[in-house]
Amino acid sequence: MSGNNELYTNINYNNVYTSGFRTGNLILEQWKLSENKPLKDFISNTTQLPEADSVSTISNTELSAPVSSDNFVIRLRGYIIPPVSDKYVFNIAGKDSCILLLSNDTSVKNAKVIALVNQATSPREWAKADEQQSDSIYLEAGEKYYIEILLKALSNENNLAVAWSSSMFSKEIIYDQYLSLPEIEITDTTDTTIIDTTDTTLIIDNIIDKNISIYPNPVLNHLTVKINELVNNSFTAIIYNNIGSKVFEYDIKDKITRLNISNLKSGLYILQIKNEKNQWLFKIYKL
Repeated sequence: MSGNNELYTNINYNNVYTSGFRTGNLILEQWKLSENKPLKDFISNTTQLPEADSVSTISNTELSAPVSSDNFVIRLRGYIIPPVSDKYVFNIAGKDSCILLLSNDTSVKNAKVIALVNQATSPREWAKADEQQSDSIYLEAGEKYYIEILLKALSNENNLAVAWSSSMFSKEIIYDQYLSLPEIEITDTTDTTIIDTTDTTLIIDNIIDKNISIYPNPVLNHLTVKINELVNNSFTAIIYNNIGSKVFEYDIKDKITRLNISNLKSGLYILQIKNEKNQWLFKIYKL
């Protein structure tokens, strides 16, 4: 942590109450290109990017249909969780250009390029060029490994797919049971509070503590926060976006509060409800 005025933490999406939200996903971010930027500029550990134009999730490593747009970049990121300890081979296919990165742990900084698409391929055309296939990589069963998949498309005739294989199974798309959403690294120099997700006072499931509930989720414009035992406690609601920046804050004074979040873009967010003693973290999806 650099300095006393920095909020810095990792919020693990999978340790946050999901309110009916599926966790076997990757983050899907999309940028519309106004200039011809190289795809490598969108790798997470190489540059500070502007906020994505849209953020959603995807439950496997293949776009189910072409994206109805042109001149854009898509980035998928999160964790893969191998089912068996073995050597794995990864393949990537796509149009127009693609990059596949994998880390040897959960760290984004350790992610390395393991496969590429330099010549556009048809859907699931795995062997057009040698660089589409990675070397054999040993992975431990049940461990999380950071993965990042990038696609740059110049037209709406686009596709993207990543598959893996091992000595135990043949080449297949990586599906939701082997995926996990990434951690959010929060850095906010305007706040001195530190969110410690290992803190035993952190309540992450309103099945355990029914004092606080939120609805609806997913949400369009107004998110309701219900606090059953407000008493004299002061509560604050804070929302962070997918890159960890604070985008909303509101002081809660009533047992039922409607938060107007209509100005937020569609995508995944973390809602933090806190008072002097506890904090509650919720994963919300803005439609």
